[in-house]
Amino acid sequence: QTHSLLLIDRAEFGDDLQAETLRFDIGQIAEWQRVKEAIQGRTISFVMLNAGINFKSSWNDTNDWRRMMDTNLY
Repeated sequence: QTHSLLLIDRAEFGDDLQAETLRFDIGQIAEWQRVKEAIQGRTISFVMLNAGINFKSSWNDTNDWRRMMDTNLY
């Protein structure tokens, strides 16, 4: 699956713009340690978390509900 990202800002970027993609499952608390290690010592101006998920199962399935809330909200 391919994602397109368009960054729009009032500032002129010139040659100073740097962008990087990192793949983590931020719905898992243990992954946040990996995120921390990946960005440690850097100056970060903007972070975009693209992590929304949804399920086709019933609202009665509490496991799917919890996983969806852990990813989309927390």
